Amino acid sequence: MSIRPLCQAGFDHHGHGWMDAEPEIELLKPDIYAVNEDGDVPEKRAFCATHGMEYVVLQRTPKEGLPQT
Repeated sequence: MSIRPLCQAGFDHHGHGWMDAEPEIELLKPDIYAVNEDGDVPEKRAFCATHGMEYVVLQRTPKEGLPQT
């Protein structure tokens, strides 16, 4: 395994739902789409498979005293 520099992480989109980010995704062509466990839905998995992106689900572990969801 090698380490590559990160060129860009994340992006802001101007819509109201996660699919509103599709124009930015098409523009940036990311290799990986990462979500927290609470954002993991079949539609996102299917979108990533269709667009050749690796779909990564991260465990959400809030600091003590913060809500779980």
